[in-house]
Amino acid sequence: MAEFSFENVFIGSLKYFWSNIVFYLKCFGLSFLASLVLIFIFGLVMFMFAFSLIGLLNTEPISETAAMPLVIGIVFFGTVLYLAFLIFSFFINFIVMRLAYKNEEVRDLSFLNKLKQESQGFWRFLGWMFLFILFSFVILVLPFIGFSVLLIFSVSSSHLPFTLLTISGLLGFTVFAIFAFFKWFFFVPSLLVEKILRTESFGILSAMKENCILVKGRWWLTFGIYALFILLAVLVSFVVSVSSLILVLPLYIIPLAGPIFAQLINQAINYFVGFFVGLIYLILPFFMLHEYRRMDKPVQKAK
Repeated sequence: MAEFSFENVFIGSLKYFWSNIVFYLKCFGLSFLASLVLIFIFGLVMFMFAFSLIGLLNTEPISETAAMPLVIGIVFFGTVLYLAFLIFSFFINFIVMRLAYKNEEVRDLSFLNKLKQESQGFWRFLGWMFLFILFSFVILVLPFIGFSVLLIFSVSSSHLPFTLLTISGLLGFTVFAIFAFFKWFFFVPSLLVEKILRTESFGILSAMKENCILVKGRWWLTFGIYALFILLAVLVSFVVSVSSLILVLPLYIIPLAGPIFAQLINQAINYFVGFFVGLIYLILPFFMLHEYRRMDKPVQKAK
């Protein structure tokens, strides 16, 4: 078995990211524009809701029941807009992961043509992702919520043995959740994207089994790489946040408009950094996947 190469994973993923930086900048611009459009639409609907409510109040006193359809309408519309942005985000992520799996640099084709070319299989990916999220919620999130509710109840009832038992259960489940997360770390890159590209059949349980085989004997290695990436991402985000705060600090001298512009600039910079850190987070597992599979190949001895 070949040895693990740190350079192939970290340096390789960063080099690949930089080779496609123009394409990713266009992805960021499209994502940012979509965010602004959806925020504008939501703000416009909120204004119309407020205007309608004021009009009703000016004509005659209304009860909470009469205003309820307007409230339901704005909540429904806001939910639809949020789902639209969520689907769009999944689409951009899918494109990035397809290219990372193929280790393909974006050249020649225009941005929109490339998005269209790589969009094949997206709805299948989206469907399986929602099923996997639901499965993860049932297996990992619901038990955690249950333990947390039991802990609050046990503390409020001042029942020490039950409290200690609940704390032990919560800690044990947290350890299991962390173990499971890294045990199935390659679920999306190695199975969803790969099988969609190869038009292979798919099943959650068989996919989890395949993940376990891939990570077998490498759990601590997977955990260490991910922990190092998170540490670096937090460090970069902190440096950028402090730098952007210092950059916009003079704007706070300007009355009224200054603090507003400072907040907008600061949020835009943080959104920019978060977007690109998220892209590297999507790319890195594919380079880990390729490295693990390279390690699994039998080493050919020199004759």
